[in-house]
Amino acid sequence: MANSTRNEIIVSAIEHPAIFNTVKHMQQSGFIVHIVPVDHRGIIETSFIYDLLNEHTSMVLVMGVNNETGARQPIDDIAKKVKTIDPEISFICDGVQTLTKVSSPDLTYIDALIGSGHKLGAAMGVGFFYLNHRFRLSPLLFGGEQEGGVRPGTENIYGIESLYRALVHHQKNADQYHNHVRALSVLLQKTLEQSGISFSINTQDGETSGYILSICFNGIDASRAIKFLSQRGICVSKGSACSSVSPTPSRVLSAMKLSHTQMSSTLRVSFSPLNVKEDVLTFCAAMSELHSYNVETSALEQQSQM
Repeated sequence: MANSTRNEIIVSAIEHPAIFNTVKHMQQSGFIVHIVPVDHRGIIETSFIYDLLNEHTSMVLVMGVNNETGARQPIDDIAKKVKTIDPEISFICDGVQTLTKVSSPDLTYIDALIGSGHKLGAAMGVGFFYLNHRFRLSPLLFGGEQEGGVRPGTENIYGIESLYRALVHHQKNADQYHNHVRALSVLLQKTLEQSGISFSINTQDGETSGYILSICFNGIDASRAIKFLSQRGICVSKGSACSSVSPTPSRVLSAMKLSHTQMSSTLRVSFSPLNVKEDVLTFCAAMSELHSYNVETSALEQQSQM
């Protein structure tokens, strides 16, 4: 049950389901949950956080970079202000899409930071949870003293080593990789513009990590596009990669006040340092082909109705 004196949680509306759904579950255990909205760019409305803070606030959870849109959140500013207002409040950051991809968060005011290995090319199924000296976790499993008694069981040495090597490698090459994916993102947008496809970017340039683009293709059904692209060896998704097959509208795009039509036409395109110019051109050519097919089909349908 929630502590009677610290029983309120503040969470952004765009958190990953691993965070958001856990918090909703905690609500059933007695916690009071406050969901903070975002603006049309997918950036959290920070004033709402500060207005909600009170002596009952237990924790604030805000991700560094959104996994669907790539929108960057002002983590350092939020964490510092929250801790300045009340040092006893725990500040937790989902850094899965942040680490080595944008400027690393200042850990001075962050109590817990979550990272995942597969986003960096490490072994699947390994991640880490940074905890500072102020933050204490109670174990969910018992029987061993591994990992400070928080997670008993034999350590996954292979996974840990692969995560360490991936972190070191990506940190060393962070600027080079960022410039590379940013160039691919710019190329993709310019090529689509030249092809005459009607589209819009759901976030604003300069406010994203560069690794993710959320693109609304006007008049193109996202589910149909995913299948069309998949048949050509191109992998994209409607929302996050974790929920690409979900039939429900994206909670993140809904929070950004996109219309149902816009959401149903939005694709999430992500880049990695391994992608090359040819990958972008192949994607754009496929979207141009799909666009032309839609135009021709629409014209035939109109003729048949005359």
